[in-house]
Amino acid sequence: MNTPPLLVAAALLFWGLQTGHWIISLIAGVILESSRWIRFRWSLTQADFNRLWNICFVLFLGIAVVLLINDNTIAFNDFFVNAGRRPEAIREAGKSALVWLQWIPLAFFPFMLAQAFNEKDKVGLATFSWWLRKQEADHPAVILPRDEVNVAFPFVAVCLLAASASIDRNRNFYFGLALLIGWGLWSVRTKRHSAVVWGVAFVLIAAAGLAGHHGLSLLQKKLEQMDVTWFARIASGGTDSRQAHTSIGSIGRLKMSDRIVLRVRTDGSPPPELLREASYSIYRSPVWSNMKRDFFDVFPEDEANWKLLPNKNSKHTVNIAQY
Repeated sequence: MNTPPLLVAAALLFWGLQTGHWIISLIAGVILESSRWIRFRWSLTQADFNRLWNICFVLFLGIAVVLLINDNTIAFNDFFVNAGRRPEAIREAGKSALVWLQWIPLAFFPFMLAQAFNEKDKVGLATFSWWLRKQEADHPAVILPRDEVNVAFPFVAVCLLAASASIDRNRNFYFGLALLIGWGLWSVRTKRHSAVVWGVAFVLIAAAGLAGHHGLSLLQKKLEQMDVTWFARIASGGTDSRQAHTSIGSIGRLKMSDRIVLRVRTDGSPPPELLREASYSIYRSPVWSNMKRDFFDVFPEDEANWKLLPNKNSKHTVNIAQY
């Protein structure tokens, strides 16, 4: 491996700590780093690496298939048939995508292991392109460029990408990420500038990145507060289930009316005394908000029907007309 000693193991451990797979990452890191002092080597050919890459890629796609059919992930029936559960299905799809990214290092670990214990520490670029492989097979007499690459640094980058898919990221995550990136860049830094100049430049870049990271986090929270329902409220004048602006201090100026705007008809059972549109738990004048809601918006099955309990047989119905 062309990476500094222990960098690959550190990147794997960082991935494991962020995603909760620290035991697997520790074992994988020790195995890969052991190739630096264990003399045992395989004699793998380009064809062997081609087949191994195909296996790893199929494993990568197979993880996605397993996540899709898992009961805790997206249900295609809810997304395409049950419109009322589409928001929940979309959220589950997002969680599945993050879990899929978290398992990338393990999917391609066999390929990294093969290179680490191979007699030759590089792999031909044609391994990663089926088109280049076909060109070599169709034109064996033509000498094509056979560039080679050591995949150790790309594997470190994959580990960092997978670690970033963790939901519980904090400021320590960014510091660890910057440390590992700096460690890798230090080993390949140019000798034209002194170590002090390089260090100062890296610290400034890392600080700017931290500021950008903080700004993007604030922007993400702001966008989450706005939500899709905010735009729906502008279009239809409905209630936003995530936040509401109060009219405290201006009640006297509100024009009241005795006009009937809602009519409720039941199937014979007593109608509810109140119809709740939304509930809020946090008040920051003049806005009521509900940042951690455990419910979701119910969208109509068609133009006039909403199924409130999609997984249960309905015992009661109510007809609500709005004018």
